[in-house]
Amino acid sequence: MPIVWIVIDSYGHRGRLPGLRKPPVPGEGWLAAGGKERRKKLRGDAMLDPKKVVENKTALLSLLTESMKTHYTYILRFPDGTPFYVGIGRGIRMFAHVQEARNQSRNSLKIDTIRGIWKKGGEVLHTIDGLYDEEPWSREAELILAIGQRKHGSGPLTNAQDYSLSHCLRGVEVRKYRDIQGSDPNRIPEGFQLKYVRLMAGPREPRSRSSVFGKIYTVLEENPGLTGGELVPLLQRVDFSKNKSAYTQSGTVCAAWVCGYLEGGFFRRDTQYIQRWGEDAEEPLGQSN
Repeated sequence: MPIVWIVIDSYGHRGRLPGLRKPPVPGEGWLAAGGKERRKKLRGDAMLDPKKVVENKTALLSLLTESMKTHYTYILRFPDGTPFYVGIGRGIRMFAHVQEARNQSRNSLKIDTIRGIWKKGGEVLHTIDGLYDEEPWSREAELILAIGQRKHGSGPLTNAQDYSLSHCLRGVEVRKYRDIQGSDPNRIPEGFQLKYVRLMAGPREPRSRSSVFGKIYTVLEENPGLTGGELVPLLQRVDFSKNKSAYTQSGTVCAAWVCGYLEGGFFRRDTQYIQRWGEDAEEPLGQSN
């Protein structure tokens, strides 16, 4: 059977590269597929297997303990078995989505789907796809692309995030920032709005200090008054390997990724984990001192 390599672009769309025995960049976001049979198998993997249903958090933790694995891919399903969300988890992460749906201040297509199931008297089915020693990003992307996302009109999944090809510069994962970073993973993007702004933690505090915003908040608590430009290299030395959004197993992230989170924590109304340093609070944002 001829091998067809399926490439995932930054928008989550698929392209075919038939006739190649190896992908142009082995192991960096390319998925091998044995033509239609392989894609058919991937769709088959999304079918409900009653043996993979996990009833509760205790059962999930027991499964992880027995398998001696730390990570897993999971699929959230409608009561009839139709998948509506794919994710990567460790610990009891798989059950965090139903907890999130109980918070009336949170809204998303995924959360609306969960509430819709409850409204009809049903319950979300939690199923395990596979168990792994490390975060199985390629498997997650493989499942999402095979099943399809509602926002692209390609399937039932409510996953909002699209996947970019893995791309490393000097051992640093840059993914969708490859064009911005150029050849230097430490270069601060020209459009970074907080480069010359002195910052401090607050006014809100993240719920978890192990989250990305939690780690940024902690660094700002210890270093109040640093400018965004001074803060970026400091944060690049923080280990983000356990934060899924960083997509890094080494823990090292690029400058553009850090800048995006700093601006998100500063400007977004639903975060406000970063603010102007006290003495500069009344000054307008500027590009220089």
